[in-house]
Amino acid sequence: MKDFLVELKAGKIGEMVLLKPETSPEDLNSSSVMDEDVLEGFTKQRATRLGSEILKNPEDPVYPLVKEYSDVVSKHPPS
Repeated sequence: MKDFLVELKAGKIGEMVLLKPETSPEDLNSSSVMDEDVLEGFTKQRATRLGSEILKNPEDPVYPLVKEYSDVVSKHPPS
């Protein structure tokens, strides 16, 4: 970016083209094109992943850290 600004100020760039995507941000947002049932499933998975269940699931990749630091991790984290 710095080189671009230097070349632009020096007049080395004679022409520039801006490309505008035809797709709107709403179209790119997966929730706007995803089936409601699928979206609900992902939402539940995310809530479980970010909630206190993560502290109780031995299959979770974070679980070993929770066990290692169990003396400083609350057994009943706030919701």
